[in-house]
Amino acid sequence: MKLDPSHPWNIGLVRELAAQAKQRRQRVDAIAAPKSVTNPYWDLGSSPEVVERLWDVLGARLGEKSRAIVYGVPGLVDPGGGAVLALAYGEAYVIRVPNRRMEVATQAGGSAEWYSGSGLAINIERRFGRGWMFGCELAQEVDWIAEAVRDLRLMTGKE
Repeated sequence: MKLDPSHPWNIGLVRELAAQAKQRRQRVDAIAAPKSVTNPYWDLGSSPEVVERLWDVLGARLGEKSRAIVYGVPGLVDPGGGAVLALAYGEAYVIRVPNRRMEVATQAGGSAEWYSGSGLAINIERRFGRGWMFGCELAQEVDWIAEAVRDLRLMTGKE
């Protein structure tokens, strides 16, 4: 299991998550296996439903090897190249959407913006970079993750 902090998809995400961990004065590994936590569905600060959506639904095609804890947060990481594909974000989750699908994803209800219960607006593209959006339990999200993995294979020349 690896995380590639220099991968273009990860640069903003790694910077943001590392800063959040530092702000909380929390020492966390950049990447860890879910089995490193007693109960990863409950003990990582996200609702178990969000973790279930990430690992059991969005990551079903990728298998358990894609499940990871990234800077203390449940996520999906491409096991072949270390690019993050999806990540829990408190009571929400974010997914990597291929740029050519962003318009379709937005029309279907996805958004780069999310409003917390306290009314705080969070723009995930500003925090993580272009191509990230908050998930909204769309069936197409599984396909977008698979398409992002295919894009990664084309980028690296690994089929």
